Amino acid sequence: MGTSNTTLKSVFDFGGEEATGLDFTMYNANSPAVVQYLDLANGANTINSTTCPALAQAGGVVLIPPSGNGQTITLKGVTGDTGIALSLTAPTFIPFAVSPPSSFVITTNGAITGFKLAFI
Repeated sequence: MGTSNTTLKSVFDFGGEEATGLDFTMYNANSPAVVQYLDLANGANTINSTTCPALAQAGGVVLIPPSGNGQTITLKGVTGDTGIALSLTAPTFIPFAVSPPSSFVITTNGAITGFKLAFI
């Protein structure tokens, strides 16, 4: 176990005198503090405690596609649902409720090598 301090800061400047800032911080004293790399197959890829043991202890996960990725990435609760289309290359942070889900699905339209999951 480790400690995770995750901070996200965005500043919105619309050309006015004051920019609007948004700060988000998440602290997890029981973080698994684990980064795992997966090779995702074309189609549905189930992420669970068998494929990623750190999921069982995580307070959230950062999904990080490889920088040159060109395949679509869709986050789903289960295979078959519509899901949410994610960026091909930008990280996605997903904080979990009180306990992590037992699984989630990442669907792609082609194989992705070196997909990173940072469990916090």
